[in-house]
Amino acid sequence: MGCGSSSSFDLAPHEGQGHGRSKLKLPKLLIIGGLENAEPTGRIDIYSLKGMEFERSLELPKTCYNDKDVALAVTSVVQHPGRTVLFLTGKMPKQQDLIMVNSSPFWMIDLTMSTQNATKLADVPLESSEFSCYAKVDGKEYIYCVGDYQFTRYDIINDSWCTLLPIELDGVVKCRGLYVADGYIYAIFEDTIMEYNTLDGLHGHWSSVMDKGSKRDGKTAVADHKFYTTCINEKAVYVFNPDTRHTDLYAKIDPNDLNQKCGVVGFGKSLYFTGCGSEKSRNSILEFDLKNKTLSLVGNIKQKNENHLAIICKLPES
Repeated sequence: MGCGSSSSFDLAPHEGQGHGRSKLKLPKLLIIGGLENAEPTGRIDIYSLKGMEFERSLELPKTCYNDKDVALAVTSVVQHPGRTVLFLTGKMPKQQDLIMVNSSPFWMIDLTMSTQNATKLADVPLESSEFSCYAKVDGKEYIYCVGDYQFTRYDIINDSWCTLLPIELDGVVKCRGLYVADGYIYAIFEDTIMEYNTLDGLHGHWSSVMDKGSKRDGKTAVADHKFYTTCINEKAVYVFNPDTRHTDLYAKIDPNDLNQKCGVVGFGKSLYFTGCGSEKSRNSILEFDLKNKTLSLVGNIKQKNENHLAIICKLPES
């Protein structure tokens, strides 16, 4: 499990770009990838969170979406907390028979640009990176990725990957999220939560911090320093508190338009569900107020989009 180092690259803003400090930053909803009429969109659509007004689109690198047999070719996304850049993992295009695919493309995209500004980074040493998260340890910055129970760490400054201890679970269960909280890494699975006990990555181990419970078939998001996971079949939201390592039923929800193809993202004290609505539309954005436990319509995006990723981040006004 050695960790190599390749050439480093500059994460500082380029000339003329800056960090947008002189401009007011407002929350934006980003719809990343996904499918329109069963075809990959090949872009990031940016909306104002207030009013859901469409602002602009950014093209995705073609290796993020050119395999039409992949329902979600952009497999994970994480925002750098100090900069308006995203780190995206994709799926390799299908190769010829007998050729194994054992890595995934990895990109950095600058959201302040009006057109595509993608930097190709070292490939993820995973066939498919399902989820990723950011962590800063002793001044060093890392992206952690999990996929098919494998676990790996990316050194942002050195543009290099390091394979870490895999996750061992009984049976086959899907991962629902990967998050950092208070010096630990949490991998959320359908019926359990696994905790990795260090952020330095190299000398940690995995342990279960939740007994097997009801199977969560939805997706997970972080809001108000807690993890919220939807269970579509039960019409429920569960909450996991990293401080107490305890999971509880948080609320019952009864919308007809939540489904497994929805995206979910936490922001402030709310969860936002994206791509909701009937099978025909799939373009509604719903807000679940965590304080009042109420669900309301925020607005609609411009077209149907399924199996996408969604994040909310503050960007400078165009």
